[in-house]
Amino acid sequence: MRHLFLLLLLIWTTFSSAQKLVSASTLEIQTANALNVNLFIIGSSVRVEYDMELVKIEYETLGSDGKIDIASGLMIFPLTVDKELPLHAHFHGTSTRDNVPSVKGGGYELGLVYAGNGHFVIMPDYIGMGSSRGFHPYVHRVTQASAGLDMAFAAKEYVESRDDIAISDILSIAGYSQGGHAAMSFQQLIETEYSEQFDLIASTPMSGPYDLSGAFRTFLFSDNEYLFPGYLLYQIIGYNTIYGTMYENIADILKEPYVQPAVTFSNTGTKLDALHNTLNGLLVANEGKSLPIKMFKDEYVMELESNDDHPLNVALKENNTYNFKANAPTRIIYCTADDQVPFRNSLVADSILNANGSINVTSIDIKSDASHSGCVFPAVEESLRFISEFLNSTSTYETIDNQMVMSLYPNPAGSFIKMSLGEGEDGDMEVNIYNVQAQLIKTIYNVSKNNGEIDLSDLQTGTYVIQVITDEGIAFKKLIKS
Repeated sequence: MRHLFLLLLLIWTTFSSAQKLVSASTLEIQTANALNVNLFIIGSSVRVEYDMELVKIEYETLGSDGKIDIASGLMIFPLTVDKELPLHAHFHGTSTRDNVPSVKGGGYELGLVYAGNGHFVIMPDYIGMGSSRGFHPYVHRVTQASAGLDMAFAAKEYVESRDDIAISDILSIAGYSQGGHAAMSFQQLIETEYSEQFDLIASTPMSGPYDLSGAFRTFLFSDNEYLFPGYLLYQIIGYNTIYGTMYENIADILKEPYVQPAVTFSNTGTKLDALHNTLNGLLVANEGKSLPIKMFKDEYVMELESNDDHPLNVALKENNTYNFKANAPTRIIYCTADDQVPFRNSLVADSILNANGSINVTSIDIKSDASHSGCVFPAVEESLRFISEFLNSTSTYETIDNQMVMSLYPNPAGSFIKMSLGEGEDGDMEVNIYNVQAQLIKTIYNVSKNNGEIDLSDLQTGTYVIQVITDEGIAFKKLIKS
C-alpha cells in the first residue's frame, strides 16, 4: 500500500500544476481595525494594516487512498493593494476534521496576521479534514505537503479569475505545532521538486514534532507523564489509513479499557479533547499517572522497542521532516518549556539540516518559560520579523509606541477622559472606542493631540480599548469606565 501510494503521488505531482480549482466562496471581510483591537486585547505586539477577504476554496488533490479527492482550505488576502502579493503558505496546528481553517476554525486567526501585513495566505485543511474524505493521516509528511502544493496551484488559478488581485512567485512558509511539521514537509517538497515554480524566500516552522522517530518517540514511549495521550492514538490510526500495517484490529495492540475510546475516535475523527480527557482519566485510575505507553499491550511495546523494522518505527522514520538540504533561509522557532511537543525536536532538525549542507538554518528559543499554547504568539511575531528580512514590506503605516507616547487620564475614568500624545504635540487625532469584543462603540473626530477631552457619559461601566489614529500612525490603550 505504501509503495503504491508513493508511486501515485509521484505521477500526480508531476502534473499537479494542471489540476483544477473546484469552487470558491467568500466567507467575510475582516477589517484591520477589528483585528488590531483583538491583538491588543490578547497582549500581542503584532498589528496589521489591511482589511482582508476570506475565501473558502475546494480543489483537487490526492486522498489518503491514492485516489483523486476534493480538499478544502482557506485563502486570506489583503484588499486595496496595487502590487503583486507574495504567497504565504500557513499550516494549522492539530485539530479534527470539523475544526479547520475553511470554516474559520483550526487556528485560522494566525493566517490573518500574515495577510494583514501584505501576504496572500493559503491555509490547507489537510487530507481527511474539511471537504476531504476519510480519516486524517495525522503528521503524515507526504499528504501534508501535497495538499499544500495543490492548494497553491489552485490559489493561482483563482487569482487569474479576478482583476483586483495578483500574486507573485515569491513564497514564504510557516506553521505551528502539527503545522510546523507540515511547514517543513512542504518546504522539502518545494526545495527538491518545485524551486522553479516558487521563489521560496523564507521558512519558519514553529514548535513542530520534526523528529518523530527520535525525540518525540523517545519522550512518548517512556515513563514521562504526558497529558495529551490522544495524539499518539491519532497518529497510529492515521498512519494505518496510509500504510495499512499498524494493525488489523486496534484491539490487537491496545489493552482494555483503552480500546473503546480509540474505536470511537477512529469512527468520527472528532472530539480530540474528549479523547485526551478520557484516556487521562483511565491512565490515572489504572497506572497512577498518565503514561501513554501503558495503553499498549506489553508484547506490542517489547516488539516496538527491539525491532527497528517494526511498522510503526518505519512509519515514524519516514515522516521525519529534516532529511533534505534547505537552500532558503529557515528559522526553527520553539520554547523550551513546551508541554506538548518536546523542544529537542527543533534542535535535532536544526543540527541535521545544517549537517546536510543547508545554507541558512538557525533555531531560536523565543520564550523559554512558555508552554505550547503560550509560545504561539511570540513564535508568530518572530516568524513575521524573520520573513520580513527577506521581503520588501508593503507596510507604510507605523505603530506609535503605546506606552511611551500615549497618555490617558484619569483611568479608571468617570464621565470624561483627557488624552495626549506627548507634551506640546500639535494637530488633531481620530479616536475610536471599542468594547472587549472588538466592536466599535464610538468615534470622535478632531480630538486635540495635546490634552484632548472626550465625553464618556454615554458609555456603560466596563472595560474598553481606545484607539487613536494620526498622520503618524496608530496607538492603543486600555480604558476602564467606572
